[in-house]
Amino acid sequence: MQFTDLVLTCADPEGLRAFYRERLGLAPAGDAVQAGLTRLAFQPGAAATYHFAFNIPENQLEEARQWLRARVPLVQHEGSEIVDFPNWNAHSVYFFDPAGNIVELIARHNLPNASRRVFGPEAFQEVSEVGLPVPAVAPVVDVLDAQWHQPLWWGNRETFAAVGDEQGLFIVVPEGRTWYMSGGMTAVVQPLEVVAALADGGRLAGVPAAYCLMAN
Repeated sequence: MQFTDLVLTCADPEGLRAFYRERLGLAPAGDAVQAGLTRLAFQPGAAATYHFAFNIPENQLEEARQWLRARVPLVQHEGSEIVDFPNWNAHSVYFFDPAGNIVELIARHNLPNASRRVFGPEAFQEVSEVGLPVPAVAPVVDVLDAQWHQPLWWGNRETFAAVGDEQGLFIVVPEGRTWYMSGGMTAVVQPLEVVAALADGGRLAGVPAAYCLMAN
């Protein structure tokens, strides 16, 4: 699964677009920004906070950390700016954008995407995780599997479920869960639009959350 479009709601869409364009250098794409294969857009509405992650080359986590910390404060975990996920064979760094979203750059060492280029905005390969708070996790996991053939990749189906694959994962969690590395940010159902290309050539679109997923 590959997220081609992600639309988030925020109080100041133009300000958030400016952050991603000017501070992080992502290319403009109309009224959105382009992060590798994913178009990231912001629509006006009540303030909302999300979790999402960008894949980066698996061999460039340290380069990403140095590049990113020159532009935004990084979130620390136990005194380190780098988080190790041994069960996922991955390392990440986290930051907050101006809207309060908890954003992650993740180097997934299972992916053959190593790069020799100097790290920069073009290293944002795609949005690979989208946080999806829902009233109950297991029914949403069942729908994603049965209707769109997106299997449970990791998790217990009750308090956490990563559904899809390492290029595109819905991080399905129950409402009220605290997002990891967020310092207490609570997961709540909020307006969300997602379009994803599927391996079988199909297309998945969800508005506003996983329990409302519709084929397109």
